[in-house]
Amino acid sequence: VVLNGGGLAQVQDITKELNAALGGREDSVRDLLPQLDQLVGSLDKQRGDIVSAMEGLDRLSSTVQAQHDTLNKALEGIPPALEILVAQRQDITNALTSLGGLSEVASRVIQESGDDFATNVRALSPTLKALADSGNALTQVLGVLLTFPFPQNGIDNVIRGDYANLAMTIDISLPRLDANFLTGTPLAGTLSGPEGVLGKQAGLAGQTGNPLSDPLKPAAPPAQAPAGQAPAAQAPAADPNTIQIPGLPPINIPGLPQGAPAP
Repeated sequence: VVLNGGGLAQVQDITKELNAALGGREDSVRDLLPQLDQLVGSLDKQRGDIVSAMEGLDRLSSTVQAQHDTLNKALEGIPPALEILVAQRQDITNALTSLGGLSEVASRVIQESGDDFATNVRALSPTLKALADSGNALTQVLGVLLTFPFPQNGIDNVIRGDYANLAMTIDISLPRLDANFLTGTPLAGTLSGPEGVLGKQAGLAGQTGNPLSDPLKPAAPPAQAPAGQAPAAQAPAADPNTIQIPGLPPINIPGLPQGAPAP
């Protein structure tokens, strides 16, 4: 009272008002004092938490103050957003109503086909387990789809600007050409083996000779007819583009090689 600029005259007024406030409430005030003491004790025990909360509130206030302009823009944008929501209220209500209907249908479907659904889920389990066991192999394979036929991890080494580096192994050997183009035809096997290498067909069956060296020998001169006997009629010259395979009709192939030169 003295500090507030009062005097002894005010003490009487304070005492009178205090007696009027406590008059008839002594029991309540007596019960309030232990509770007040307990409250003060609890506050004292939590003084550190209260101080930390106040410091956090101070930091929050600083953050809010730093974002003052952003908050103002956000608050200014709320009314237009609310207007849009109000304009779409009927659509939102219809969507929520339809969602309720969808929930009812889904619930009915699950109740009627719950066993089948559970069976399908159990059947799907091995597939999901296999996908999980594959690890990152599946994702690495999918990465090739965007850069096919080159893998993603090497695309920078393959494509350099407007050109690409490519390594190929092309097999155009006679056995490979025979296997790829002549298999299943009357000419199958003609380009592979000694005949294919020499470019000449082997002799007919029943003729003796070395099948490896005889094709390299020059053709034998025609036999002379005995004296006094007319020479036998010569067979017509064979077409150089025709090959004769025993048991098959002549096959005409333009440009057929006539064999290697004799040594």
